[in-house]
Amino acid sequence: MRQNRALAWLLAAALTLPAVPVRAAAAPETPEKEEVVYINLSPAGQTEMVDVVNIFDLDQPGQIVDYGDYESVRNMTTTDPVIQQGDRVTIDAGAGRLYYEGRLHNGEMPWIIDLAYYLDGAETDPAALAGRSGALKVRLTVRENPRCPGDFFENYALQASFTLDTARCRNIRAEGATAANVGSDKQLTYTILPGRGADISFTADVTDFEMEAAAINGVPLSLDVEVDDEALLGKVGQLTDAVGALNEGAAALSGGVAELADGAGGELASGADKLAGGAAALQSGAAALQSGGSSVRSGAYSVSTGAGSVSEGAQALKGGLDQLGAGLGALNEQSGALRDGSAAVLSGLQTLQNGLADGGISDEDIADMSAMLETLSGQLDSVSGALSGMSGLSQTLGSALGTFQNAYSALNGIISGLGPEDPLREQLGGVLSTLEGGIGAYATALMNLAAAAGGIDTDALQQQLAAAGGYLEMLKGLTGSLGTLKSGVDELVSQYTLLDQGIRDYTDGVSAACDGYDALAPGASDLAAGSAELASGAAALYGGAADLAGGISSVYEASGTLSSGASELNGGVGALVEGINALGEGAAELEDGTAQMAAETEGMDGKIQEEIDGLLSSVTGGGSGEISSFVSEKNTAVRSVQFVIRTRPIEKPTPAAQPPEPEEETGFWEKLKALF
Repeated sequence: MRQNRALAWLLAAALTLPAVPVRAAAAPETPEKEEVVYINLSPAGQTEMVDVVNIFDLDQPGQIVDYGDYESVRNMTTTDPVIQQGDRVTIDAGAGRLYYEGRLHNGEMPWIIDLAYYLDGAETDPAALAGRSGALKVRLTVRENPRCPGDFFENYALQASFTLDTARCRNIRAEGATAANVGSDKQLTYTILPGRGADISFTADVTDFEMEAAAINGVPLSLDVEVDDEALLGKVGQLTDAVGALNEGAAALSGGVAELADGAGGELASGADKLAGGAAALQSGAAALQSGGSSVRSGAYSVSTGAGSVSEGAQALKGGLDQLGAGLGALNEQSGALRDGSAAVLSGLQTLQNGLADGGISDEDIADMSAMLETLSGQLDSVSGALSGMSGLSQTLGSALGTFQNAYSALNGIISGLGPEDPLREQLGGVLSTLEGGIGAYATALMNLAAAAGGIDTDALQQQLAAAGGYLEMLKGLTGSLGTLKSGVDELVSQYTLLDQGIRDYTDGVSAACDGYDALAPGASDLAAGSAELASGAAALYGGAADLAGGISSVYEASGTLSSGASELNGGVGALVEGINALGEGAAELEDGTAQMAAETEGMDGKIQEEIDGLLSSVTGGGSGEISSFVSEKNTAVRSVQFVIRTRPIEKPTPAAQPPEPEEETGFWEKLKALF
């Protein structure tokens, strides 16, 4: 039964492992052999048993001498005995192929293999895994076994295969594995190159978990590989040249960054700082300008209001002057007739007086005097009406003058209220000075006209006219009594002389007032037009001042934005300087690194050539040129050595068979007797 198992293993190895060419010449007296090493491992990777099947090919019958530290040996081909004396094994065999198996006392294989199992994240003894469910992880680690002689680790590749039942394992994830479907199973295969260990793992979600034995086969790796090392080394030359150019570029970069850092830390940082300071000063000035703009706007409003009042006063004054001019014209037209009539009355009274004194007055003279008195009485009534109108016009003139003076005082107060540094006063200074001079000149002329008109004592004239009228009435009644008449005429002449002088003074005053009006009227029109223009200009000035104040507010807001942006720019420049400094440090490190890279890649083509030669030697069956025996150093004629490594499967235990019922003693003796 054991022989059949060994043959099955041997057939499996023959099917999965490639043939290996002869690597060493056999000694004349010893036929060449092949060794197939079967290693049984626990599910965790501990070595449990090592069997070696030795295979010989004999052209003719002869004796086989072999060596191995076996605890037992057996012939797997014939019944010929296998003689074991210490580590020496001899077999007398016939021609043909011979297999014999030996179990080593303490076999050390070239690899240390560890298998670890984790269920739901916790490491679990494989003996406790069978029948479990959860998230499974299997980890395989392979490393060199320093206790095993020979160069198998350096020259042999391993092929590890795991077979998972897809009915029990789902969501299988195996990075780096070659996965194949074998019936309803999923087979995961990993290849481990010579001279290299491994740390690999795969995961799955398992239910009622069981797993077949893991298979690990070891064979010398012999591949027919052609490498265009000349082209590869040409690329390596390009690489080293590029590394040199990179080093030069890194040095240039480091120098350029240093210059950039000097510029950024010097002029740029200083300029940004000055810009931030200037922007802040601009914002402060804009704030002051905004305050001044508000003052200008307020002052312009006051000027506009005052100019409007002046314009209204000038218009009212012009209206009063127009009325005064009309009245003066009417008076002036009557002045000549009044003056002549008064002179004629005075002359007639004097003639009457003289005639009464000489006694030469006649009734005809008295009739003429009576007619003259009637005419004079009518003229005196006209003078009285004109004087009443003159008194009303004087009151109108005084009211207009008061209105104008009030407006002038208000405007003068606005001018005085503007500060000496006020930009509005500076802008309006010339205009207001000119206006102020015109107002002063006009006011003087107006006051002179008022004085001329007021110099006419209208009350005295009225009293004198009333007295003269009384005397005239008295004379009418006294024409029959010469004595009494003479006395009345003398008194009338005396009184009328005063009246005539008053009339002359009155007409002279009217004439002077007309002359003053003629000089003042054009100025009043000009003043009214100028004050209207001033009011319009002041209104436009106020509109401009409002626009100016709005513009200043926009400037202030923009200066705030500029100041904020300049501050951010200053901060950004600081961060830029820090970044450039960090870049400089990185560039310096890069320069050091590229210099080191250039130094380390110098002669790389030779080193790579050596590595290529070594790699090709490892994968094309290089190495020592001889195959060593795994069993014993005394075995020199070895054609090949193969390793077949298996773990025990993870499976639920089979229920133990029930022992047979004991037979009755009589039945046992009867059977025993039947044997004889």
